[in-house]
Amino acid sequence: MLFHKKEASSKNAEAETELPGISRLISILESMKPGVDFTNEISLIDSHILDSVDIMSLAMDIEEHFHVEVTPLEIVPENFQSANAIYEMILRLNAAR
Repeated sequence: MLFHKKEASSKNAEAETELPGISRLISILESMKPGVDFTNEISLIDSHILDSVDIMSLAMDIEEHFHVEVTPLEIVPENFQSANAIYEMILRLNAAR
């Protein structure tokens, strides 16, 4: 999962905090395929968890929820192998706006 480091104010220790938006993506994925551990799964395509219909549906959900355009050039296996890969694509598309 995508995390960034944040200092804890009480002990000056580092704590991991989720980047904003990844939890929304995980919720979308879990609603599509309940029971899959999207936090740790790294081969959604190779393991046949997501098929082409799922990817097209997910692309539309991403466009709706994250306000980015998922073009046909972005619909490649590397961008959909894991929740991290999907989220990295979303961040990249958002930065390109």
